[in-house]
Amino acid sequence: TNQHENLCIRSVHYASKLFVSQESTLKYSDLKQTFQIILCDFSVFGGIKEDEKFIHRFTFSDGDLQLTDKIIIVFVELPKIKKLINTPTDKLSSEEKWALYIEFFGNKDFYGKVSEFENKEEFKMAKEILSNISQNEEERFRYLSRLKFQTDLTHNQAVARDEGKAEGLLEAAKNLLRFGVDKSIIAQSTGLSAEDIEKLSLA
Repeated sequence: TNQHENLCIRSVHYASKLFVSQESTLKYSDLKQTFQIILCDFSVFGGIKEDEKFIHRFTFSDGDLQLTDKIIIVFVELPKIKKLINTPTDKLSSEEKWALYIEFFGNKDFYGKVSEFENKEEFKMAKEILSNISQNEEERFRYLSRLKFQTDLTHNQAVARDEGKAEGLLEAAKNLLRFGVDKSIIAQSTGLSAEDIEKLSLA
């Protein structure tokens, strides 16, 4: 669907940005391993089955030949983890516990399960971070939305240039307007006139 279009390409894009954001003074051998973790509230790789894995880890490799493990991309398909709710805690892997914790943090219906391991040392920092995120959800949502739409805007501009489809720029401008981006910035980024943007804001 359009909602999930280019998700895998985006994951590589952001993982690469994360990796190259390290200090430029570092030697190549000193570059740290980075992880891009994508939490999906939908199924990315096939339907939802009882025996289907929900954590998918990707590195740069060709079969058994490893190019590098410095960049790791992990997809977590959250809808598939509900089957773990009734699994005894001592039977859960570390990854399964983390997935359950992230998916059901703050959910009163599943507090009993989450509380079985949330007070362990490795979860204490996550609990504090998730609590802060919950308290600043609107601010976080606006930041992530603007970041996403700036990236989408660049993509839409390329599509519009290559295919001559002004609809891509118009749609990008509508989305940016919806998330409060200044009209002058939209005009500069999209090449649309101030008059066109004003019409979009009134539509």
